[in-house]
Formats: sequence, structure tokens, C-alpha cells
Amino acid sequence: MIAVRIDSLNFRYENEKPIIVNACYNFASNRIYSISAPNGAGKTTILRLICKLLNPDSGAVTIDPALTIGYLPDRNGLYEELTIKENIKFRLALYKSSYPKQKTKIETLLEKFSLTENQNSQVKQLSLGMKKKTALIATFAAEPQLIVLDEPTSGIDDSSKKGLIEFLISTSKNTTIICTSHDKEITGNNSFRQLILSQGEIIE
Repeated sequence: MIAVRIDSLNFRYENEKPIIVNACYNFASNRIYSISAPNGAGKTTILRLICKLLNPDSGAVTIDPALTIGYLPDRNGLYEELTIKENIKFRLALYKSSYPKQKTKIETLLEKFSLTENQNSQVKQLSLGMKKKTALIATFAAEPQLIVLDEPTSGIDDSSKKGLIEFLISTSKNTTIICTSHDKEITGNNSFRQLILSQGEIIE
């Protein structure tokens, strides 16, 4: 099955040269993809187009209507004044879910990412890596069927990175995951279907 279909997609920011040019690609269900490109080539833009946060100049992004979407921007999207647990609860509420319903999964993720003892700490007190792990937990907690991640390993220490990548691969057995990355641990990993954004086109 096709989770996301991109047809002849074109996009440019106002008064700038085109950044996405006639991009076409079908993202299959329950697969994990890595999109790589130099900085400024449009990786974040293509994710925002997929999530319908930007409107294309022409072409279309079609998403299976049965899928819920989880999106993690590179800047994490957390509320600094809230605690780890409060941020997770807030994200769950957006999906009309609840902490009690997802408690077992959340506790497992908190333990996996070594955040159990910090779950009542305000986000502003956390390191960059801890913030990224918190954002990942919040994204995965509601179990969306399509997960879009912008640089998921940025800010993550090497000791946690291996476990995170293994978690992403394992999750993709039942979830479609599309991420951007310049991390060699991802771009060189055969478990990810490797795509390149080159001159605005998606190349496999």
C-alpha cells in the first residue's frame, strides 16, 4: 500500500528560486525512509509539504486518509515551561488520547531513553539531547501511523543514538517513517530506504 504519494510537486519561497522541482515519489506503508541533501537543499521544506504545513505551487501530496500523522521538527516543538510528562500529555491530547491509555508505552520509552527520573523536570532545565529525546517520546506516544522526523538524531549523544536508530527501525514494521538526516549512522544504514533530494527532485 502507498502511505504518501507525491506527484509533480513544485514549491518556492517568495522571491527565491524554486526549491522543490517536479518532485515525484511514492512512500510505501510500513517502511522507513531517509532523505539526505546538503543544508539548504529543501529537506525540511519537503517534510513540511508532506505534513501540509506548506502549500505547493503546483502538484500534490496525497496521504492515505486512514493515517494519523506525527511530526517532529528539528527544533523539537516542546513547551519550555512544561515538564517532560506535561509535554507528553499535551501531545496526547492533540490526538484525543490520554496518559493513562498510553502509560505502559510511555514508561517504556522514558526508560529506554533514560528519562524516567527526569519526567517531572521542566524542559527548560534539560540538555539539548534530553529535549530531543522528550520530543521523540511525545511524537511516538500516540502511535501515529505516519511519522515525519526532521534530523531525529541531532543533539543525541553516541551512546543513545544506536538505541534510537534500532527503535526507529523496529517501529517501522507497523508504521511509515520518513526522516531527513545527514547522520552517517542513518544515511549508511541499509534498513533505511535511502533517498536524495537533488536539485529539488527526489532520487532513489
